Amino acid sequence: MASDLNSALHEKNKDCNCEKCRYSWNRTFHNHAAELQHMSSEKTVAEVSLAKTNGCFKKGDRVLVQESTQEKKGDRHYPGTVQYVGYADDNLVAPRMHVGVCLYDNVYSSHNGVYQGKRYFFCPRGHGVMVKSSNVKPLSPVLRTWPLNGNNMFPSYEGVKKRRKLREKIIKEAEDKLCQEHEEKRRAQMVRVSRSATQLYSSDMASNTSYEILRYPDKDTPVHSDYLAKGRQNMDKDSFEELQLNKLKIAFGGDEKAERMVQTLRKLRMAFQEGLALEGKE
Repeated sequence: MASDLNSALHEKNKDCNCEKCRYSWNRTFHNHAAELQHMSSEKTVAEVSLAKTNGCFKKGDRVLVQESTQEKKGDRHYPGTVQYVGYADDNLVAPRMHVGVCLYDNVYSSHNGVYQGKRYFFCPRGHGVMVKSSNVKPLSPVLRTWPLNGNNMFPSYEGVKKRRKLREKIIKEAEDKLCQEHEEKRRAQMVRVSRSATQLYSSDMASNTSYEILRYPDKDTPVHSDYLAKGRQNMDKDSFEELQLNKLKIAFGGDEKAERMVQTLRKLRMAFQEGLALEGKE
């Protein structure tokens, strides 16, 4: 029907070319008057020949789509891949060739391959666009070259290996230095703890000895000597056990929980000694 109407209009235009007819023609069809003067078949053939001369796009080609086709202002182009090439309307005017493109970026539209109620290709929502072939230009293909003899970004590359080896060496030296400093600090702390315990033990020995001398002035008697010897032995044993308890307290953090644990161990030791004393009496 559209073809018959175009034929009739074309014949009418050939029969009459007066000013009145041209005015009525232009007033009715406005900017489409020039297009209606050509047959649909003629425009289709011209469109196909134009596509062939320009190297028509084919499915899979990488192209750039103008931003103006996305109803946005500016000269930005969106890259994408061609999914459809052909006609997309059946209007009175001869159909024009359209290109369906699946864009790489989401342009936040509702297009998913459906154009004017008809599906032409499949793509995620917001990534599709159907435009005229004049609004699309191809991307330059990647130049194919022969493979290089060695890739300088591969891990086996000598420069990369050298830098990695230097990096590992620096890291190992830093770790060894930190370990040595930590060991020296730990040893110094142990020395300080042992010296403080020795000083406490010496002061306790001196105070107990002076107390015993004051209590027993006659220090030449055998009874006094035995008493002092037993006192020193018991004091050495108690001091050693207290030193061990203090070390345990420091090892467990020296906080309130560690103090309670030391008190529990001390009570257990006293109970054990009392049990031994009762067993000896029996």
